Amino acid sequence: MKAKNNIQLAFMKKEQNMLYFYFLGVQTSDLFEILPKNLKFKKISLMASHLDNYIYDCDILISTVNDCYNFFKTNFNYTIDDFEAEFENNLYIEFHDNTEIHIKFPKQHSFLSIIKKLLRKYHFTPQTILNYLTENENKFLKIEAKDKILQIYQNFQDYKE
Repeated sequence: MKAKNNIQLAFMKKEQNMLYFYFLGVQTSDLFEILPKNLKFKKISLMASHLDNYIYDCDILISTVNDCYNFFKTNFNYTIDDFEAEFENNLYIEFHDNTEIHIKFPKQHSFLSIIKKLLRKYHFTPQTILNYLTENENKFLKIEAKDKILQIYQNFQDYKE
């Protein structure tokens, strides 16, 4: 696992009236720690695993972020493999393989505070990184904890190569 201070890749784009962010290298538990605990799920799809044991959203009773956070804090041996949720106020979050996070919300909503808290948690200056992302919309940025852009990729495929 990569060091906690390293977001491997960051991406932002505007979709109609929505903002979409993508972060690679961010652990699911780190985002759960900073999400408002009282946020309620409208829809959820979840798969987590430990060795050959799998659990799904229908196997556990969760209706809020706090329920989910507490379940995985208590059952820390499970890793969230896939998670898709729609919350109140049109907040959408997806996790894949415990280090790939997608966040989408309306531009006018205050969920930008979630992005800022996440960036602070990884020792970035939020406004600096948000400025980089805005200036490089639709591009993938490799950044390091000193708020420095290491590389700009035109698309995800360029990053993978």
